[in-house]
Amino acid sequence: MYILMVRLKVKEDRIDDFIAASIGDARGSVLNEPGCRRFDIIQAADDPTSFAFCEVYNDEDAFCCPHYLPAFQRVGCGG
Repeated sequence: MYILMVRLKVKEDRIDDFIAASIGDARGSVLNEPGCRRFDIIQAADDPTSFAFCEVYNDEDAFCCPHYLPAFQRVGCGG
């Protein structure tokens, strides 16, 4: 099993766009990517601009580099 944990900060005025894009990506990953078991989106209770993703894949073959980064940079995700 491969697990990818990602922490992200989002611009305050782009939170809603980011959440919508994240939900779409999570659904697409679980439904369309063979071997993607889970894709959880977590928003920090104490900082609404702070998010985490937890993605779980069956194995190394199912695991891939995040394909969503360019799209999320457009909706306010920064390093």
